[in-house]
Amino acid sequence: MIMKIKLPLAVFILCFTHFSALSQTNLGFEQWESIDTYEDPKSWNTFNNFTAFGTNVSCSKTNGHWGNHAARLTSVIIPAASDTLPGALYQAVPYTKRPKSLNAYYKYSGKAADSAYILVMFFKGGMDTGNLIGSATLYLSSKSNWTFIQGNIEWESTETPDTMMLFVNTSFTNYFDTVYVDDIGISDFNTGLQSVQHTTPILYQGSSHYLNVLDDGQVMPKHLVLRNLYGAVVFDEDIQSNTIDIGYLPVGLYVYELLTEDGPVTGKLLIGKSD
Repeated sequence: MIMKIKLPLAVFILCFTHFSALSQTNLGFEQWESIDTYEDPKSWNTFNNFTAFGTNVSCSKTNGHWGNHAARLTSVIIPAASDTLPGALYQAVPYTKRPKSLNAYYKYSGKAADSAYILVMFFKGGMDTGNLIGSATLYLSSKSNWTFIQGNIEWESTETPDTMMLFVNTSFTNYFDTVYVDDIGISDFNTGLQSVQHTTPILYQGSSHYLNVLDDGQVMPKHLVLRNLYGAVVFDEDIQSNTIDIGYLPVGLYVYELLTEDGPVTGKLLIGKSD
């Protein structure tokens, strides 16, 4: 059963959501932009414009799970309304794939009865049609350290979506209820597959222009996804040989997902300087 968010909240979000021209971006929250007296993560919508009274903002920049930054969401009191507004992040983008799972890293200071969650929704015909064809919801429990969470996406039809919306929300009721979130991922892997452990690298830079994919005799890689520090997918293809041309990619740190016969292999990869 697909989760239905409350109609007033859904309408409120739709009214104030801007659409990115790209696929999902800045999922690692490394890019921030100054807006009046506060900062927002680039390509994301927040409620900061409603809550920015001095330092009383519902979304702020904090130390990341890895990389430099993560997003900190806090439920705040709106003095004029004498009510609590949740911390929220939301991003709507054109999207034409049918991924299998949603994942993220988070910390959460909420109480047992609170309702913080990370949600992804897929629409056919745009959000304004209300034709929701797939979704996944990750409900957050109290965690003091960075914790990985993942869940399978449930599809209600065989259609291909044209719009995706990501949404992170704190509690509506508890003032200063706080969620830290980082490294959100939309994956082609089911959560039933467990990451395979290796004592030797399965992916490494063999030369300045190529990645070498190692077949260690036990695991045969089939598909590779590379994401940069901002969460953008820069490579998403089936593996045709044991060398992959990366000469076009900038120097930097990347996150990789390799699909193998035994399950997904994930890790970080530093791409060095080209010749």
